[in-house]
Amino acid sequence: MSPQEVNQSLQIVNLKGKIFKCSKGGVWEMKNCCGLYHPSLGYFAFEGETPYTPSGGRKSLEAIMKAGGFTDFDNAIWLKECGVN
Repeated sequence: MSPQEVNQSLQIVNLKGKIFKCSKGGVWEMKNCCGLYHPSLGYFAFEGETPYTPSGGRKSLEAIMKAGGFTDFDNAIWLKECGVN
């Protein structure tokens, strides 16, 4: 998939209550923040175990998307939500 194709499918989503597994065991529950989600790849992250959540929140993500998104996804990590109850 080209970067343009990935960018076209990215959605800004509310991450509140989403749960992700930690590599050292346990889980991480997201607080009130927004991130980027791709329907087939998952939640966008640069590194770590939680999705990318810029300090500017939704406005920062909207600005990124309005500018055309990311130029490449070479360093991207795609996370899947953990199904913990």
